[in-house]
Amino acid sequence: MQVLVLNGSPKGGLSVTMQYVKYLARRLPDFRAEIANVAQRARHLEGNPAARSELAARIGSADAVLWATPLYILLVPSQFKRFIDTAHADPALREALRGKSTGSLTTSIKFFDHCAHDYLHGLADELEMRYLGDYSARMNDLTVKTERERLTAFGRRFLAEAAAEVPLPRQHPPLPVVDFRYTPGESVNKLDTTGRRVVVLTDGRPDDHNLNAMVGRFAAALESVEVYNLHELDIKGGCLGCCSCGFSYTCAYEGKDDYTRFYNEVVKKADVLVFAGSIRARQLSWVWRRFIDRSFFNCHTPTLMDKQFGFLVSGPLGALPGMRHLYRGWIELQRGNLVDFVSDDVADSAALDARIDGLARRLVENARAHYVRPQTFLGYAGMKVFRDDLFAGLKMVFQADHKTYKRRGYYDFPHKKRSQRFQAAILTLLTKLPPIRREFPRRLKTEMVKPLRKVLAAEEV
Repeated sequence: MQVLVLNGSPKGGLSVTMQYVKYLARRLPDFRAEIANVAQRARHLEGNPAARSELAARIGSADAVLWATPLYILLVPSQFKRFIDTAHADPALREALRGKSTGSLTTSIKFFDHCAHDYLHGLADELEMRYLGDYSARMNDLTVKTERERLTAFGRRFLAEAAAEVPLPRQHPPLPVVDFRYTPGESVNKLDTTGRRVVVLTDGRPDDHNLNAMVGRFAAALESVEVYNLHELDIKGGCLGCCSCGFSYTCAYEGKDDYTRFYNEVVKKADVLVFAGSIRARQLSWVWRRFIDRSFFNCHTPTLMDKQFGFLVSGPLGALPGMRHLYRGWIELQRGNLVDFVSDDVADSAALDARIDGLARRLVENARAHYVRPQTFLGYAGMKVFRDDLFAGLKMVFQADHKTYKRRGYYDFPHKKRSQRFQAAILTLLTKLPPIRREFPRRLKTEMVKPLRKVLAAEEV
């Protein structure tokens, strides 16, 4: 079976992900892989209709399509997203992809990989493809025999199900069309932002009427706002995955563009950050993805702690819960505070005015109060993934992270809590005694709340 592999890595054939694809091709004679380095050629494909037509022909002649990509910050690399945005908007590529059997194969450290697979599945559903499933590999799984066997099993199932052409249920319903032109009303009292720096980042193009109007309404609600358009910033390219930043947080683009300076002088020094973007191919645009990916020059170290975040989104955000989930996780990992999302899918100008004004007020009030809600599983567990992988082996590559994690106390491994472990060991031994074992369930609830009651009692005094 001819499988066209859409390579999402900016590294081309040197990608870790491509080694998994090549392994499948060697183990399974029927897995005839033809690799299209679409991420490397994303800029060329975007501006060259002839190149897109040639790719459409290759897709059309293939029996199946495999989306194969590394994962960068929460999602696919910006170069791959650029291709996806281009393909999504190109009638010939959409028609070539329609009806094809497909699936996804990713490599990562298992950080929010479910978001990437959900995104690719949703994209396949929207393109009317048959999504056969996904495979999420850790970067070095190919060196482990049991994982090689698992990968081979995935390849066999992929080929078998692609050949069967059995109809599959669609997991993601069609996105509603936001057919609404926003007309902002007159702004009233401007909120005092004294002592707080409010920064809005937008990828609005001239024809993004609703998004630009939403940004304008937000800016009009505050006394002082800085608005920057990502299209106008000096950003030469997307993250290369080269890990040059690992030793000293120094990007390979250092001195070649203005990204690092802008991030350090504007983004990191803001108290309030508002991200404004239009939904393109079920996510924010590749321009936004490039901006977020390039922040990896800070490696796995949180740099936006205690900041307030808001989103202004043009498009059917209400139908994309995975997008909210993704950005909430990223902000929690940064140890910031996500206040809210506001979208024009409300389709009512007066209601949208009220929501934008409300977001502005809440952002400023939270900044004044220095309020950051506690992390949920997303940020809490995400940091532990970084902590464990960094300590176990990645510290050779990410030495700057390692130093910072030690200094900030991020290496909070349970085995270091020696007194707690000793106490738990003694109590475990005691529960082996029949009288204590019988009494234990009766006293457990009281003992669980006892330390909390002490705090309450101290407050009463």
